[in-house]
Amino acid sequence: MYIDYSDYFYYDESSPSCLRWKVEIRRGKGREVVCVSAGDVVGNLGKNGYWVCGLNKKILRVHRIIYMLCNSVDLDKSTHVDHIDGDKQNNTTANLRAVSNSVNRRNMVKSRCNVSGVTGVSFKEAKGYANWRAKWHGLDGKRHERSFSVLKYGYDKAFELACEFRARMIEELNSQGANYSERHGK
Repeated sequence: MYIDYSDYFYYDESSPSCLRWKVEIRRGKGREVVCVSAGDVVGNLGKNGYWVCGLNKKILRVHRIIYMLCNSVDLDKSTHVDHIDGDKQNNTTANLRAVSNSVNRRNMVKSRCNVSGVTGVSFKEAKGYANWRAKWHGLDGKRHERSFSVLKYGYDKAFELACEFRARMIEELNSQGANYSERHGK
């Protein structure tokens, strides 16, 4: 269902979320309770650090609303709105861009689940083999990986080789236009 966000909101950088309510929202049996007044700040910070708000019994991410409102587009669910500087709370129009999932992932910082300390490098031990693996996604969106044997190179050298190989792959992809950001994996 298409929602014309300009009926409800307007962009305003003086708002902490960069969005304000255009209308008054009332609830209750006789619509006697004013929940939101025109001009109020839209949203609150969700558990994941993004500004979120409720509208028509749905929870929405404010940065998506801002992007659609300010660019007069309707985004499908597969399109991501990326915070260019990585700050989830910076919803200024200059900091938002619509991208595919793969481009969005190229602007992500290192996962807090990462145990190797290097994005795209992981350790795998199975059936008597131990390897450090370098992983990356090509321009085609497919995942690629290369393993470096601990038995062949030793633990530290295999890790070093995996890190160097992934760095070369990212550099090569960037030369082909992949646009991994400076923030990627930091």
